[in-house]
Amino acid sequence: MGVAKIMKDKANRTFTFLGTPMFVAPEIIQGGGYDKNVDLWSIGVCMYRFLTGKYPFYSDSDDPKEIYEQILKKELKIPTHLDFETQALLRQLLSRQPEARLGGSFQNLKNHEWFEDFDWVILFLKFHANKFVGRTNYIRKNWNLLIY
Repeated sequence: MGVAKIMKDKANRTFTFLGTPMFVAPEIIQGGGYDKNVDLWSIGVCMYRFLTGKYPFYSDSDDPKEIYEQILKKELKIPTHLDFETQALLRQLLSRQPEARLGGSFQNLKNHEWFEDFDWVILFLKFHANKFVGRTNYIRKNWNLLIY
């Protein structure tokens, strides 16, 4: 099970250091505060792992500091067997510059061409199946109000 924090600050920033080392975004490690862009980083780590079977930054050591050092300094290497579109998306999501991660927008992620045939409504319904049984049309019409 993962960890999460509800952002209550008006600026939507927090300074809490938490997360599984391989998924921690650079701005968390640097300690200057962070916002929801860390979630885009984590999505990038998940996609990288799903597509390659490896983490983008990893150490054989059990020392999280080694992993953090890689996240901050090691060059991101994306396997060349992945198509250009996939490589470009991973580079955006795993950018060390938070604002470069699809402009910090989950809507941009959902609208990205890589997800062209992906049905976000079905994903939402499966996640919240008990709440919305039989309400597919309502959800499709009000989709933007139901998410981020």
